[in-house]
Amino acid sequence: MPTVKPVMSQNLFLAGLSRDCQEALDPHLEIIEIRKGQPDERSYAQSEAIYFPLTGLFSVEMRLADGFSAHLALLGFRNAICGKHLTDIALPGHARAVIAGYSLKIPKDKFLDAVAAHADLQRRLQDQLIQITSLIGLGSACNLHHSLSKRLARWLLFAVDISAAKLFDLTHEELANLLGVRREAVTEAVARLAQSGAIETSRGRLAVSDQARLQSFACECHRNWASSQTALQAGANAVKFRSANPRTGEAMVASGM
Repeated sequence: MPTVKPVMSQNLFLAGLSRDCQEALDPHLEIIEIRKGQPDERSYAQSEAIYFPLTGLFSVEMRLADGFSAHLALLGFRNAICGKHLTDIALPGHARAVIAGYSLKIPKDKFLDAVAAHADLQRRLQDQLIQITSLIGLGSACNLHHSLSKRLARWLLFAVDISAAKLFDLTHEELANLLGVRREAVTEAVARLAQSGAIETSRGRLAVSDQARLQSFACECHRNWASSQTALQAGANAVKFRSANPRTGEAMVASGM
């Protein structure tokens, strides 16, 4: 029986695909290192590859006319990162690494061949677009209504969930750019969280030391997001259950699973 790279299981987007689809993608995947800031906007738009993060953290951003890049959402080991030229599955903006890490990479043409051949890959891409769009909407509402301290706590909780890490190499300036506020305001908010014991900080580095305490400082947006993901997964399971063979009443099992 053909085998696939064990590292594929570290990206949940790939891990959730059928065995047939994984076997189709596997020969074309390579592991690469992603440095902070990669890919930049120009190379991202011209990219001939799709990325599946294993570690690290990516920011989805939209560049405005004055040159400012507005942070929209976070991506990590649960996601696929596709170039803007893939119009049917493009992200609403461009993605760059805010925390360095490693990623699997596949050529665009090989990925599109698999999309055309595997319905479960098409569904995964559609589900991801829905999730990211929901996350952008939630972030927009949160930014309009909640205080910076609550937003910072919420952002850090998302970063933990999306990266499966608790230590982040981020300066106050970088956090300020991601949150769209002044650096001085971020410094004050970080200091309050550090004094509470929710986080620990050193120069250019921040660690979540007490996730439950950090949750107590956050707004309800993180809890609402977690609840929506539980409901989404329940819906996906329900769809699988309804895919029963109408002749036998037995559940249909994907080939290779």
